[in-house]
Amino acid sequence: EKINTTYIDKKKIDKEKLMYSAIKGMINSLNDPYSKFKTPEESQNLQDNLNGNFTGIGIIIEKIKNNFEIITTLKNSPAEKAKLQSGDIIKKVNNTDITNDDIDELLNKIKGKEGTSVKLEIQRKNKIKIFTIKREKLTLSSIQEPIKKTKINIPNNIKYIKINQFTESTNQEFENSIETAIKNKQSIILDLRNNPGGYVDSAYNIIGHFIKKGTIITQIKTPDTIEKIKSQGKGELQNTKTIILVNKNTASAAEIVATALNEINNIPILGETTYGKGTVQEVTIYTDNSLLKLSIAKWLTPKGNSINHKGITPTITINPTKNDLLGKTDTQLLKAIQVLK
Repeated sequence: EKINTTYIDKKKIDKEKLMYSAIKGMINSLNDPYSKFKTPEESQNLQDNLNGNFTGIGIIIEKIKNNFEIITTLKNSPAEKAKLQSGDIIKKVNNTDITNDDIDELLNKIKGKEGTSVKLEIQRKNKIKIFTIKREKLTLSSIQEPIKKTKINIPNNIKYIKINQFTESTNQEFENSIETAIKNKQSIILDLRNNPGGYVDSAYNIIGHFIKKGTIITQIKTPDTIEKIKSQGKGELQNTKTIILVNKNTASAAEIVATALNEINNIPILGETTYGKGTVQEVTIYTDNSLLKLSIAKWLTPKGNSINHKGITPTITINPTKNDLLGKTDTQLLKAIQVLK
């Protein structure tokens, strides 16, 4: 009210922006990287991403040690065609330094209208490379086929399923993918590497294909209560020989899936220690389409263990090699094939 009545240049006051900035300040004061307030525009971007629809270049990004790192490029996306790689670090967007941006600010700069271009300055190891990439309308397919460039032949008795992120369409895509696996009695490689999470309910649905209805698959712990979440699925893959692939960027809902299948069905986990995000966020969408994502609980494994800030220690530890990071080979996938054999 003081600003609105006495500020020297009242005509320049944007009351809506003032309100949103005040709310963001409150949320930021929590010092919780997972609690966020989104303006209507930012909120729509987040909802589009979780629903698998957006206009951009097709990259999944995480902030790692104060660097914005490309975790993966989406299949047939402009980013993949431009040959961006996992591990590339974004330094500038359209010649603008993005060091002090949060991840949503960066994504908003990369996204834009269909047909327009964005210029990225990329650090790849010790070299700086410039990429100019045209934006396209993209639908995120959460299930990915084996990456052909590694030239790994997956045997016919093994079904490879990579889940990039848990979206609204993941369960249907997964059901379509496992039809042949069930029919042909194939073993399964469930690849959750570089999966940052997504909708928890979608993750529960995937767990339900491996674990029958009524079995506790995770626990949600608030300061006052512990809610035991039970599978609602048929468990049709319960006796299917399976192995899970993870890495340091496997997080959140993906970690819920991995721990449930490991602790209940003794499915081995192969790769490197995961990210370690053991908190749960509640999303509230307001009438103006602004959004509050607030950490409200911690999740525990079926056996009551917390992986927060610790991650999941694999059953079989296989760290990526230099050629793996360059996308030339995939040592973890090769080892998974050997284990299933």
